[in-house]
Amino acid sequence: MPSFSTGDVDISYYDSGNGNALLFLHSFDQSKLMWSEQLSYFRSKGYRVIAMDLRGHGQSGFKRENHNIDQFARDAISLLKHLGVDKVCIIGASLGGYVALRIWKQDSSLVSGLVLSGTKADPDSEDIKERRRSQIRFIEENGLGKFVENTSRRLAEKTREDRPWVMDCMKLLSLDITEDAVKETLQAMIDKPDDIELLTTINVPTLIMVGREDAFTPLPLSEKMNAEIKGSELKIFENAAHFCSYDIPELYSETISGFLKKNSL
Repeated sequence: MPSFSTGDVDISYYDSGNGNALLFLHSFDQSKLMWSEQLSYFRSKGYRVIAMDLRGHGQSGFKRENHNIDQFARDAISLLKHLGVDKVCIIGASLGGYVALRIWKQDSSLVSGLVLSGTKADPDSEDIKERRRSQIRFIEENGLGKFVENTSRRLAEKTREDRPWVMDCMKLLSLDITEDAVKETLQAMIDKPDDIELLTTINVPTLIMVGREDAFTPLPLSEKMNAEIKGSELKIFENAAHFCSYDIPELYSETISGFLKKNSL
């Protein structure tokens, strides 16, 4: 996979196709590989598909300094400029959705549309901040492998029962990241800015997607974004949890495709 330097780390990315550009931003402790099915699907539909490893994830470099959501957004903007992309629809899942919103804040002129999946604009509550701190302590005391074993609830019950190999693939990607990077990314999410007011400034087509079983960014958080973003659409998936792209890959891609066609993106 190619990479480019932001000046302090190398960012690994995938870029294929010649049509309207789509940028895929992955979830916490995953990588661009989590989008494999979507990249293939939309490449076959004539889109230019771009996916990157956020710093500290996958094959991208990591430094403790500047490891925060605004820096992830700056990296993405730098990548788009490096690739000569001046308009893009951003598909962000979970942490990737946090980054998508900060890209909008930093340079909205780049954004033609937004797909926000299993994510939120709210900052963490104190309870969630403490849960993340306890996860950091758990990793320090028990190691990354033990932490990854406890992440299966990001998938729907049906996926875990009927397609256990999906859980294995998710966990393998979770191990392709260092303990330090995981801990610093957890801290970055603790420090996530409050983007509720930012939502009212969004004036591009926006699709919000959430799994009915999502325990990490529950439905009310998506409903709140839907209420704040004028003209946005909300899609609720059954038999899906936090990682809808893993739980229902075909329906997930088809839903995004319909949104893109409807809005000429």
